[in-house]
Amino acid sequence: MKICKTTWFRILWLGLLLLVGQRPSLTHAAVTYWDPQGTTGGNPYTGNMSGTWENASWSTASGGLATPVNWNEGTAACFGVNTGNGTPAFTVTMNANHTISGVFDGPLAPNSCNVTINGTGQWILSGVQGFDTFNNADGSLGLVTIAVPIIDGTSTGEVVMEGNGQFYLNAANTYSGNTFDGVTAGTQLGYSANPWTGVVNFNSSSSFGSGSIALRRGYSAAFGALVAEGTSAITLPNVLDFSHALSNAPFLNIVGNPAGVTFTAGAHLGTKAVNLGSGGSGNLVNISGVIDGSGSLTKFNNSVLELSAVNTYGGPTTISAGTLKLGIANAIASSSSVVLNGGTLDAGGFNHANTGTLGLSASSTLNFSGVANLLQFANSSAVAWTSGKVLNLADWTGNGHSGTEMEFGTDATGLTTAQLAEIEIDGNAATLGTLSLDSGGFLVIPEPSTALLGLLGTIGMIIGRATQKLTCPAIGTHPHSVKCAHIQVQLPRNPSAT
Repeated sequence: MKICKTTWFRILWLGLLLLVGQRPSLTHAAVTYWDPQGTTGGNPYTGNMSGTWENASWSTASGGLATPVNWNEGTAACFGVNTGNGTPAFTVTMNANHTISGVFDGPLAPNSCNVTINGTGQWILSGVQGFDTFNNADGSLGLVTIAVPIIDGTSTGEVVMEGNGQFYLNAANTYSGNTFDGVTAGTQLGYSANPWTGVVNFNSSSSFGSGSIALRRGYSAAFGALVAEGTSAITLPNVLDFSHALSNAPFLNIVGNPAGVTFTAGAHLGTKAVNLGSGGSGNLVNISGVIDGSGSLTKFNNSVLELSAVNTYGGPTTISAGTLKLGIANAIASSSSVVLNGGTLDAGGFNHANTGTLGLSASSTLNFSGVANLLQFANSSAVAWTSGKVLNLADWTGNGHSGTEMEFGTDATGLTTAQLAEIEIDGNAATLGTLSLDSGGFLVIPEPSTALLGLLGTIGMIIGRATQKLTCPAIGTHPHSVKCAHIQVQLPRNPSAT
């Protein structure tokens, strides 16, 4: 059987790791191959490969056996003999409990396939085991759905994800984790000798067992994703751990759904500059536990990432795309500087006291939800704002002294004139260059000029001693003011707007 160069490379890696005493993800030399057809049929095999795990449907050779044998307990399961582009998706029904030392689809016996393991049995995970799927050059995709519970064996189990294919963890899993490659985790994403750029799909709060989800491999040019299945909300108890990533700037994409995926145990950044994506469109990922560490957090991709804890991480917070929503007061660590590099920072209607600065690298939006809230930053006049970019303050209410408030430092020097000229209100370009800071550092929406008052008079503003009437597209009223077309006019008596 011809083995591709990628497979030879992986086999050599396994041999070298065994020689130096490093426990690779394939913790046993023996592999048992799914082979219900024996040596019959073509390559790739295009017949039905479905069957029962407990039947004599296995081979001890990657090329198959004329007479298949029973499953060899405690070995790694490989799917399958002569699979490849054209092999139909198939199901292996597991009706008893089995100790399985890893699973491989594509890398050890090219080529790949789409297999589902279901039934009444349980997958016993003892120690550290590799879960490796690989999309091969013939166009076949490595897809493994595990719909039986994965449980701890005689020693607690850790799953090490490898390759560029997909796993579906679709059962009530209880495996709790172990230590491998310097990382203690329940589910480890890649390791030092093998990358992970694939997808792990999950459908329930128990998909990842009870241990942490630790990212080991993943950087800007090659990283994987965790993807929610279905449309129902999913709450995961697993902490996200980036502190052991091999890259100093690790990447991970999480694709939620509109109902939301919530991580209640938070995240460990360690010292890393973590890039966390919220993928797809219209989806929500919520981290309701504390995010800690001295590292930084950059949000990318188009959906919403919500922070719903008072976080303590020390590095900068950057929004590059989509929306970073703050789901509680002071959700961004108080000392963290904020960099707007595209996308939206949604204050969530909460007050946020931040002692870090605000930077602007690309046109971005700050959303205030039309409510009275205060967003505070340190004096940001020394921070570079990219010329020609616009900071849009959306759903702003009031004139800066009431309603929505923003504060930069403690006096009027908190932003430069050039920075102030890049701020607009509610997407109205006419407000660019009209804002200022007062003596306390608060952003102020200016009073209209005498000339503007005259112009407003021509469209029906009548000021009298007892009553005042303003004819304009009014969008807000106050006992002593009228707001229309993003301009708030202070009046000596209660106005009416029609």
